[in-house]
Amino acid sequence: MRSHAERPLDLFVATMAWGFGEQAYGWHRTRRILDQDGQQRLPALVDALRGNADRPAQTWHLLMGPQGLRGLGPAFGTKLAYFASYNNERGDGPLIADRWTAWAFWAFAGMWDIRSSPHTYAEYVHHCHAWAARLHRRPDDVERAFFLAGPYIRQVWRQAMQ
Repeated sequence: MRSHAERPLDLFVATMAWGFGEQAYGWHRTRRILDQDGQQRLPALVDALRGNADRPAQTWHLLMGPQGLRGLGPAFGTKLAYFASYNNERGDGPLIADRWTAWAFWAFAGMWDIRSSPHTYAEYVHHCHAWAARLHRRPDDVERAFFLAGPYIRQVWRQAMQ
């Protein structure tokens, strides 16, 4: 992904391909976002995300507000923010907030839904940074652990609700 970092359109397409994986509808959704003026607005959004990489609430506002791209929700928007501006050397920047990280964060921190507001997203990023520091890991390692745990947490919750 980092090889596409200087070309916003390539970065966006690579991010979407990574996020959708082998889902057949991924390319259709990607095209729809780009066709709805996304291709023209994408460079400015990526620049703004990079300029606010250390401000998670602002990242959320950029993605969900008027500068965001129609059809790009929090899950894929935060993927774009992460790949556009996470600093691997320092281990800081925006983190991915999707349904699996939301489930895991709810189980570990008691806050639902990290995708719903700038406040909840900022809390999520802050907690991941704090937990990473205590564990001597990177924040994106904590995010990845949440991503892996999320499906199991959801399954346990569903079984408990039956």
